Amino acid sequence: MDHTVTRIVQLKGRLAIAFVLLTLANCPGFSRHACGEEIAVESVLIRLADQVDVPARAVGSLLRVDVHEGSVVAKGQTLALIDDSESQLEMARSEREVEIAKLESEDEIKIKAAKNQFEHASRQYQRLLRVKQASNLSVSDSELDQAHAEMEQADFAVQQADSELKKAAVQLKLSLTKLELAKRNVEIRKIVSPQDGMVVESIHQAGEWVTPGETIFRVVDTKRLRVDGFIDAHRASDALLGRQVQLDVIGWDRNKSRFNGTVVFVSPENDPVTEQVKVTAEIDNQAGRLRPGLRATMTIDAVSVR
Repeated sequence: MDHTVTRIVQLKGRLAIAFVLLTLANCPGFSRHACGEEIAVESVLIRLADQVDVPARAVGSLLRVDVHEGSVVAKGQTLALIDDSESQLEMARSEREVEIAKLESEDEIKIKAAKNQFEHASRQYQRLLRVKQASNLSVSDSELDQAHAEMEQADFAVQQADSELKKAAVQLKLSLTKLELAKRNVEIRKIVSPQDGMVVESIHQAGEWVTPGETIFRVVDTKRLRVDGFIDAHRASDALLGRQVQLDVIGWDRNKSRFNGTVVFVSPENDPVTEQVKVTAEIDNQAGRLRPGLRATMTIDAVSVR
């Protein structure tokens, strides 16, 4: 009986050692503090992970504002429009220029007429040359020279018509480029949201003058939040990346709510005064229960899930 008990105790001891070795194997090369202990962070600040100032991209007067503070918007949605009447006219003119250039680039009437004239002049010259060779007195040298000159003139006309057709093709490309610039000039007068979220600031009203780079709206997305806290420097290492965290928030009603997240950043900088390092975790807030600006406590799990 005593032998059996001894065997059981030894087996439990071996299992405990194996567990410790397996835990340390998940983060080789790091300290015991970094790998095997939960880390409690007494105070963390909840902040936005996705927020953006939406600027004007052109100068002009705001023709209309389509959203207000509290509006839920989608990525690419038009939030406001800068007066685009002149740019619309410019785009319309560019479209007409493209139509004209396209017609000219496809117009082969001149080159066909020039080729026909050259063929006629060439046949006329060849006919006179044969007659001259058969009977020197029937065709004078001046007549033959005149026919040759007309043939050369017709050949030059073919080359000129061909050159004009090529120039028309280049002009078409130039007109298309001008049209694209005109379209862009219209497009940049739309103030669009670069992300999904909610408008929390609407700074200008319709009729006000705006300039490129000037902030018109602020859009935030609270579905993904970040929390920042500080831990002792001797506990900080890249082994914390990927660790699960539990975030505990005390509400106004004194009830505690818990949220889960993941460590996404461990600062490489050490505060020389406090001997602490900044750690950031990302929290899923699809339900919208968390608000940026709240303070909470956070616990970092002992073992990484990576």
